[in-house]
Amino acid sequence: MPAERGSCAIGAELQGFTSATKAVPLTAGQETTASLQLGLDTLREEVTVRAAPVLLDGDRSPERAEQEQLVGILREVYGQHQCDESKIITEAQVDDHGKQINDCLGHPDGSIVDNIEDVDTVVGWLSEFARPHGFAISETQFQVFILNASRRLFSDRFFTSSFRPEFYSKLGMEWVTNNGPGGKLMEKGRPNGHEMEISPLKRALLRTIPELAPELEPVVNAFDPWARDRGEYYSLEWKPRAGAKSDPAFGDTQ
Repeated sequence: MPAERGSCAIGAELQGFTSATKAVPLTAGQETTASLQLGLDTLREEVTVRAAPVLLDGDRSPERAEQEQLVGILREVYGQHQCDESKIITEAQVDDHGKQINDCLGHPDGSIVDNIEDVDTVVGWLSEFARPHGFAISETQFQVFILNASRRLFSDRFFTSSFRPEFYSKLGMEWVTNNGPGGKLMEKGRPNGHEMEISPLKRALLRTIPELAPELEPVVNAFDPWARDRGEYYSLEWKPRAGAKSDPAFGDTQ
């Protein structure tokens, strides 16, 4: 039997072996019965030895362990309940079987499930492990933002067919295109290895709240956490930049 086979495969063979012993007539003789019993006992021992690491070890990567710890904390806070499949969560979507999504979320009726509906949306977003490069928001927030922003842009004539000086005036076009009549402004040095224009959001912040200038001085992407050290090539390492080590968001990373 191959060493990589799991407990399910071994269990299936055990069940087949058990069926084989039941199919043997009692008149087959004690020698045959004893031989089958010995083989059955040997297979049971093999199940015990081989199934244990499969069931106990499993996928215990550091990422998996971190996820399990997070799930445990959320369950302590929000708890679990016995699901009711007659409770429909949404009528706007169906599952893979064409049924409306209900309280059991694919589990059998009466199963114990997490109180996922009680989890605050922000908590769920902040618990996501995947983050878009250079953004402080979660993957879900990023996808929703992109979808909504794109739809708003494509459906607004002032961003499409009417995006002309006849509607905006020449000065207005300068503000929209270059964030002001002074033309493009560039960041100091070569952040991320090349020259970069100061982003429209950063310029808008500097123009409307000039008091933020010291904080925004080292920031290139205003969507990124301002106190994080982004590194020379936009490292995702979570460490504070110089002058921001007292920021509590970095916890024990100092």
